[in-house]
Amino acid sequence: MEKKYRQVVVCSLLGFGMLWGSGVWGQQAPANPNPPTPPGESLPARRPAGPKPGRQAPLTLTCQAEKTHVLPGEIVQLVADAQGFDPESLRYVWGASSGVLNGFGNRVTYDTAGLIPGVYELVVDVTDCYDEKEHCSTSITIDSVCPPNVLPTIQVQPEKASVLEGGLVDLECIGHSTMPGGVVYQWSSTVGKLEGSEGHMRLDTSLLKGPLLAQVKCVVSDKCGSVNAVIPVAVTALPKRKPEPINCLSGDFPYDSSRINNVDKACLDDLALKMQNDSSGSLVITGYAAPNEHNRNALALSRAENAKEFLLKTHRLEARRIQTRAAAEGSLLAPTTDAAGRRKNRGLQITYLPSGSAAN
Repeated sequence: MEKKYRQVVVCSLLGFGMLWGSGVWGQQAPANPNPPTPPGESLPARRPAGPKPGRQAPLTLTCQAEKTHVLPGEIVQLVADAQGFDPESLRYVWGASSGVLNGFGNRVTYDTAGLIPGVYELVVDVTDCYDEKEHCSTSITIDSVCPPNVLPTIQVQPEKASVLEGGLVDLECIGHSTMPGGVVYQWSSTVGKLEGSEGHMRLDTSLLKGPLLAQVKCVVSDKCGSVNAVIPVAVTALPKRKPEPINCLSGDFPYDSSRINNVDKACLDDLALKMQNDSSGSLVITGYAAPNEHNRNALALSRAENAKEFLLKTHRLEARRIQTRAAAEGSLLAPTTDAAGRRKNRGLQITYLPSGSAAN
């Protein structure tokens, strides 16, 4: 009994030494080193007499690389699976025909830096303290940097699109590469403004007038080349809207004066709100003067300019959205056969031009 107990202890100590000594730790490992001997023990060269205690299943050893085709410089993980051995004293010794192995145990990495394209053999030997042994080999192929006819793939969504002028449209480009380093995206458009990053982009047509066609191109590149796809985006025009005459003549200008009264200011306030709700709308303000007033053309233009100035200062509308002019010579708002008709000609004609409309 005492002798058998000593044999089991010896096997366990040997197993500890084997586990500590397994692996290659960044060294090239074409050969298997001898297992270390724990100090103070005289260990048998072979397993104790008799079968391995408790072994039921046959011995098996498999090994594989995480991928079999790589590029120079890639690091590949190797895995071995041993079955039927004494689990307390398993020892893995890895080797390679060339290159550097790092790690220990049943999982190590293989660094292909500096290797030329070709096939490389990788081996692993497994032993335990009962001198059970198995050998396994596998291989990986280091390809040239760019295998022939291997380019990234590309897919776009949608394949075509349409949008009203001034609108936004979302676009997607999906690229895939088998090369390390992934893919790089590059976008361009014949018209409009692009906003976004990577495979997601948005086309802004706020400064465009339809109908027109925008050609949006997505280019996907990797280390070996590039592919591209074009997404046609139809920019359609907004429905045409008719100019709207606005009557702000509830009060007439005094004779030979261009000063705006409070009643007309209230009407201009309502017009400003309409302009603020339509960022592309515009105004045409035409000034009139009665036939019996002095300097009719200058007076008519001054009345239009005062109305514009009120809108700019009070409501901060953009000057470029408001046109002013004097009525053409001989143009009248009403017949001048009586005093009431002459008063009506001391006024303004304002035309509101909604988005998509044009002045007559």
